[in-house]
Amino acid sequence: MFHVFPRSPHRLVQRRGRRIASNLIASLPSDRGDGGVSEILSRKFGILTIHFDTEHSIGEETIGKGSTLAGHIPPEVIAEIRNRTNIVEVVSNFLTLKRVGRNYVAHCPFHQEKTPSFHVNEERQIYYCFGACKEGGDVFKFLMKIEGQEFYEVVRELARKHQIPLPRETTRSRKGEERKERGYRINTMAAAFFQQALVQANERVGPYLERRGISKETVERFALGYAPQSWEALTRHLARSREGIETARELGLVVAGRKGGHYDRFRGRLIFPIHDLYGRVVAFGGRILGQDVPENTPKYLNSPESFLYRKGEVLYGLYQAREEIRQRKEAIVVEGYLDLIALFTFGFRNAVATLGTALTPAQVALLKRFTPRIVTLFDGDAAGEKATRRAIELGLELGLEVEVALLPPGEDPDSLLHGRGAEALEAALSDRRPALTHLVEESLARAPAGAPGKARVVRELIPFLRPVRDPIELSIHIGKVADALGIDEIFVRRCLMEEGDRHRTPRPLLQERERSDSVGKGEENLPVAEEMLLSLALSFPDTLEALTEKAEEVLAWMSAPPLRDLLADIVEQWQREGRISPVAEMIEHFKEERTRDLLLRISTQDQAITADQAMQALHECLARLEAEYLRRQEARLQRRIREAEAAHDGEAMATLLREFHEIIRRKQKISIL
Repeated sequence: MFHVFPRSPHRLVQRRGRRIASNLIASLPSDRGDGGVSEILSRKFGILTIHFDTEHSIGEETIGKGSTLAGHIPPEVIAEIRNRTNIVEVVSNFLTLKRVGRNYVAHCPFHQEKTPSFHVNEERQIYYCFGACKEGGDVFKFLMKIEGQEFYEVVRELARKHQIPLPRETTRSRKGEERKERGYRINTMAAAFFQQALVQANERVGPYLERRGISKETVERFALGYAPQSWEALTRHLARSREGIETARELGLVVAGRKGGHYDRFRGRLIFPIHDLYGRVVAFGGRILGQDVPENTPKYLNSPESFLYRKGEVLYGLYQAREEIRQRKEAIVVEGYLDLIALFTFGFRNAVATLGTALTPAQVALLKRFTPRIVTLFDGDAAGEKATRRAIELGLELGLEVEVALLPPGEDPDSLLHGRGAEALEAALSDRRPALTHLVEESLARAPAGAPGKARVVRELIPFLRPVRDPIELSIHIGKVADALGIDEIFVRRCLMEEGDRHRTPRPLLQERERSDSVGKGEENLPVAEEMLLSLALSFPDTLEALTEKAEEVLAWMSAPPLRDLLADIVEQWQREGRISPVAEMIEHFKEERTRDLLLRISTQDQAITADQAMQALHECLARLEAEYLRRQEARLQRRIREAEAAHDGEAMATLLREFHEIIRRKQKISIL
């Protein structure tokens, strides 16, 4: 069967489209393929069709720009999942929320900002950003946006959490999900195998752990393990399961041999399982033990990228440290596994590791969910300085505060802690300096003395300043650079402008148009009284009941079409069902982004009106609405009277004057003018 979605937003056109589509489908020959139906509906009537198989699962047809529906879930199941999920609890896993009035407020994770403008309304189970991005929606939309997941993936995760069964999926989506689930199971089995091997190999591994100061608590917290010095120990273990060696090969746990068969990738190594934010094992890292290994054996070995793992999108230890990072409002960023393990062992539990690479934009975005500040703690060599500069560049671009802690020459966090103790690391962290101060000092140390050296430093710093989008932040950074160099800000600004002109490229016309269209999203100047009217209708049933009694007249008074259409839909449902849907459900029924955005913004705004004050507020709104309506009518009649007078049309003049006097009489009856 088919589900039909007319592209027109008009309700009458939608009904007509569905009727036409149903009649067309019924009239087609039975041998006409599904693709033919879709083609005819699209070409003739501008209708988007979604194919359902006999199990009512949605096929893989694209819906809208860049999105697909991977399965059909009944609305009642979606509603149950939404009702069982508290959006405040979900958002709290990513942001630090503060109660303000009836909302919870945080810095928006979707754009950089200084003042918190991201509001979460627990009563209505929605969120909305009153800042630049105007993002808003329900718990599904939030998780899709912040996790980069498809709708169906979010639903599956929440359904699993609340133990809500889902209907059978389509073959294609089921295979993809089953592949992931199989991958997680294989990784879990491998992690358990490595942990058990660590216990059994205590004589070999125990002295190494003791020498490194790795406690039992640390081993358990990070699920550390050991890969036996065997070519096939893990291969044989996994071969006994139903999951198969093929998945293990795709994940990089085993390697295909040249002459057939498979062998273990990790052998004779301490194993570090790598977890995602849900605590699922997505990959592994391994470090050799001792010195009795063949020459050219790499000290560290990592899982290759797979369908579960993208190296630049994961931070080692973030799953374990995320709560500590959120509470301390800063994350210490180190380079390797053992650096992180050492920090944890010595009590620094708000740290993450980059897995031996420079920070990536995805990793910085991950950190921004939990903290406004990062402290880099990389090695003091050239590679460490390069990684520090990259972290500063990304941090400035994405609106994170970056500070740099320097280690003594020849030390890394692991060696410093074990050689000099926690006090030495505390001292290094206490002496940290702001990112731009660090860059200025490092650049000055290499630059010639005097004005030429300062000019060179400014030019070196321009690439770090150019990506900063917030004008206030940019001004602060420019001031810091100027102060550090002892020069006037105007010279830094001039260099920045000159460099910007050099790098600017012509913007395509289409991109320019899209950019101009996006400016001011959600910022349209709508009548305050009409917004208040909609807010009252959503918040207080008594006001909605009173509105319903004179809905036709009130809707005629309203001047903003989007507000009028929203109120009309709410009144219609109230008249039909004696209730209105929760806002989180209501937004699903509006196809236009502008309408959804407006509904979310008004629903999330904190208002000081109590239930006792609601009816008074309603009467004031209605009086103001009618007064504004009468003013518009008065102006319209004055124009028409002038036109009739110019045309010497006495009959029209008489009619218009009667209407005009009626408007004046009605205005005099209104208390608010």
